[in-house]
Amino acid sequence: MKLVVLGCEDLDTLEEWVDEIFSKVPNKDLPPKRWDVAIYTENELLIQTFARLVMESRTLELSFLYRDEEDYYKLHPSRYLSHLISHEGRGSILSYIKVKGWATGLWAGSLSLYPSNGIFKITVQLTEDGLKQYYEIIKIVF
Repeated sequence: MKLVVLGCEDLDTLEEWVDEIFSKVPNKDLPPKRWDVAIYTENELLIQTFARLVMESRTLELSFLYRDEEDYYKLHPSRYLSHLISHEGRGSILSYIKVKGWATGLWAGSLSLYPSNGIFKITVQLTEDGLKQYYEIIKIVF
C-alpha cells in the first residue's frame, strides 16, 4: 500500500496527521499480488490486424509480450532496449527507413499492464510508400 499526501501545511503537521489517521491500519505483511494470466492466448499470437481510421493516419505497431520490470526497477532493461530501437542516428532503423522514404518517426517502449505482465511496443509512423512496404519494415525491425 502506498500513500501520497499533498497539502499547504508544513511537513511536520502533515506527518502528524498521517501518523494519527493511518497508524491504526494493520500491516499484514501480505506478499505483492501477482497474476499469472497470459495477456495473449494462442489465438491472439502471430496475428495481423488492419484498421481503416476516420482520420488519415499510417501507423505500424509491433507488440511483444514482456514481463514487467518490478524486480529490475533499478536497471530498467526496457529503457535500454527502447533506446537502441528508437535511436535516430546514422545506422539506426529509423534513419534507414527514412532514407527509403518509408517513415517519419519511430517509438519503442514497454507498457506494464499488471504485475508480472506487460507489452513491449514498437510504433512506426509511416509515409504512403511506407504503408505499401510495411512488411519490409517489419523485416528491417527484426
